Amino acid sequence: MRILFADLPYQGQIEQNQSQKPWEQTTGWSCRWVTCSEAGEPPYVIVYRCLFTLNEALRVRIHVSGDERYELYLDHTRIGRGSERGDRSNWFYETYEVDIPAGEHQWIGRCWALGEYKPWAQISVQPGFLLSPDEVALAPLMGTGVAQWEAKPMPGYRFVPLPSSIGTGAKLDIDGASFDWEAMSGEGVGWFPAQPGEHVYHRTDNYHFSTTQRLMRPAVLPAMHAVNIKPSTVRFVEQAGILESGGQPIDASRDLIEEHEQWNGLLIGQPLYMPAHTRRRVILDLDDYYCFYPELVVSGGKGAVIQLHWEETLYDEADGGRKTNRNDIEGKWFKGYGDTFRPDGGLGRQFETLWWHAGRYGELIVETKSEGLYLNEFRLQETRYPLEMEGFIHSSDERLNQVMTKSFRTLQMCAHETYMDCPYWEQLMYVGDTTYSVAGYLREYARRSITT
Repeated sequence: MRILFADLPYQGQIEQNQSQKPWEQTTGWSCRWVTCSEAGEPPYVIVYRCLFTLNEALRVRIHVSGDERYELYLDHTRIGRGSERGDRSNWFYETYEVDIPAGEHQWIGRCWALGEYKPWAQISVQPGFLLSPDEVALAPLMGTGVAQWEAKPMPGYRFVPLPSSIGTGAKLDIDGASFDWEAMSGEGVGWFPAQPGEHVYHRTDNYHFSTTQRLMRPAVLPAMHAVNIKPSTVRFVEQAGILESGGQPIDASRDLIEEHEQWNGLLIGQPLYMPAHTRRRVILDLDDYYCFYPELVVSGGKGAVIQLHWEETLYDEADGGRKTNRNDIEGKWFKGYGDTFRPDGGLGRQFETLWWHAGRYGELIVETKSEGLYLNEFRLQETRYPLEMEGFIHSSDERLNQVMTKSFRTLQMCAHETYMDCPYWEQLMYVGDTTYSVAGYLREYARRSITT
């Protein structure tokens, strides 16, 4: 479980180390950042693992950070994501408390550094991963730079740049045939000893004189809201493959209405089978604006191509630009962006993105080759700052009530690790983006926006 940890860890350790090291090198952290010596230059994805054994059940408190981003797993269960966005002088780490039973376990950290393909708002100093147990005695068992951590570069990712107007970072093209499906389970071959890197310093640890490249701070925001959502409905299905998609407007005369039921079934957890040599294009309506991480689990379908795109609304013209009633799709054009997944024919292959998407409409395009494909699961997990309406506003003018509902939803969608001008386009926090709301319980959020 993620916790907010205001007190700085390792203060007693700092006092002890002051008698053993030059004062300008004193730090309480015994763990260090680690990197993968085989990674090369970004963009890349690295998986780190640490196998350990507990003789008895233990509640463990750990401090975790990554550059640029990380996902942390314990025995196949995701513990959290991060790091909370900051800068060189304000690099954040998250704190988790985890109850671990006696026995053999493994930490898995999936980290990525996209380099020139990273989101505009993402700052990077030097790629790496950090996991430091709060109890110093546990560092030799599971701390990076001290325990026996290993690393593996992840093949199968191709990073697809977006037009210059979109600052969300590159989208993914994942080749299942070359993807290492065992790595996230801590299995397989090709693991290398993780390379110890920079020592860790707090901003208060004589930081003006240290050689560290990051000055650490405890995270100040709670864990982001993470709840699975279901697309409201399938609006359109046609027989169109990868090349045809987006090349013509929505036309009800091409809609395969008889297939809506099975595609709607996929949205509520019912597997769907697509025979060999089949092409389909499906338009999904979330019925509201969301920010979310998509996940798709498939089996079989060797050589198939799946594209999953997202958009705020459909456009009236082929070149975009003009938007009218966002509830209407007939005669309109889908111009969204997204990711490509290429199954290798294996069972239960889970395709997922590194960063979240935003919008109301989705476009799922599937084209099978010589082998049929099972679409086992389709999931969307909403992500945003955990902001909920705690008051009540009502007007005798119903039009104002509708505006208030939309305005609050806009605030939710533009609040993440920072305020954002737009979750679909730049994902940047301009000065004016911190002034459109007044909420006493968001003081820390506002304070963070002007201090980092």
